[in-house]
Amino acid sequence: MDAAVREAFLVKVAEVRAALYDVAGNQSLSLRVHRLCDALSAWRSLPEPGARHYASVVLEVLFGLIADIEEDEELSGTERMTVELSLWDVAAELHLVDHASARAVFISKRRSRLSESLRKSAATDVERLLYKWASLLQSRPGPVRNLPGPFREDAEAVIDTLLTAGLPRRAKALAGKFQIPVAPLVRWTIEHRPPSEEEDRTKKLIQRLALPPRPVSFGALVAGRALQRVLSASLDAIPMTVGSSGAITIDRQPYGALSRR
Repeated sequence: MDAAVREAFLVKVAEVRAALYDVAGNQSLSLRVHRLCDALSAWRSLPEPGARHYASVVLEVLFGLIADIEEDEELSGTERMTVELSLWDVAAELHLVDHASARAVFISKRRSRLSESLRKSAATDVERLLYKWASLLQSRPGPVRNLPGPFREDAEAVIDTLLTAGLPRRAKALAGKFQIPVAPLVRWTIEHRPPSEEEDRTKKLIQRLALPPRPVSFGALVAGRALQRVLSASLDAIPMTVGSSGAITIDRQPYGALSRR
């Protein structure tokens, strides 16, 4: 390791350590969450040996912070779940759990439980759609040889929500991505209702997705941006593919891929 690389490495290590120190020593929950995100960002820039070494340290601090969040009486139950899920989402997005296989199963199950709880407690159709869509974008263990396969339940939940929102054409197009047949009534509705009605509803839904009525988790927010792209595209050119690896790609961006750091 030459001097310049070593200096850059030590700077990032210092950033990680300083941020983690603030997480442990500060009284403000919002500042602690902010500094943990700073620590994760700095950790992500570490080369492999350093990242592997500090991953367990970052995770210990993350678990401690989440324990304090669960006990914070100033937050509502929904707010606590949203903040916790967001932190797990970020950790998963950065592949932090790749370095902690012993805890990976717990974190995965915890994310699923929190997401399901938030979906059930959602106050609006937009929130419910966001969490259903986020669940759909999660990876499945590959290979996926035949669709809809392990995507069926989540895909049908999103399709049903789009039908309820008055978007039969969009629902049918999405169903086609997963090779799910639609009911004859859906085809009849498409044939007998003008496209202009659905186009107007789609524009309004995109606007509502851009500004959820209340905060949602980080994962749902990222998934929502992908959903807006899917809804904005023409019906015959939706930029979405379902891969045999168990990951969904939208606009060349893979979601839920089980790749390592």
